[in-house]
Amino acid sequence: MLPRLFLRRLMQTLGKAVVRNEHAGQPLPTVYKAFEAAKINFRRSATSMIAGWPGSFKTCLALNLMVEWAKAGLCGIYISADDDAIGVAGRVGAILSGYPVEAVEEGLRDKSAYYVSTLKQVSSLRFVFSATDIDEVDRHMTWQHLEVGLNHQQIISNQQVNIG
Repeated sequence: MLPRLFLRRLMQTLGKAVVRNEHAGQPLPTVYKAFEAAKINFRRSATSMIAGWPGSFKTCLALNLMVEWAKAGLCGIYISADDDAIGVAGRVGAILSGYPVEAVEEGLRDKSAYYVSTLKQVSSLRFVFSATDIDEVDRHMTWQHLEVGLNHQQIISNQQVNIG
């Protein structure tokens, strides 16, 4: 038998899903023509995995996708246990500005108005750098859903989550 709290939460989630998530499962806009040609699709509110060896640019790809989708007006959340805010902000700022990551990071440390305003282009994204277990990930995902409604995209980066 399932716990009452779990059933109540599941029922609320399903009730909201009918009303709020009418676009769930629809493809997100294509960012790379090569993905489109290979029929690689990312879907709204779906779980997709980007896997590869360490150093194979998984985070770089994920952040590029998120930035492009944010520029298209979509909201999302990026959760990571081993990235830091200045590092991710530097990468995102570099993607948006075309300047090297190091220059963007330095500009952000100096509170450069240019780089700070550049990051406002992705204000529909939320970033979490402290979720270290599955309960924290769930709390952040739930909060994001309650705050903005449908998450078009969720990235959980480098999580080594203890589920059991």
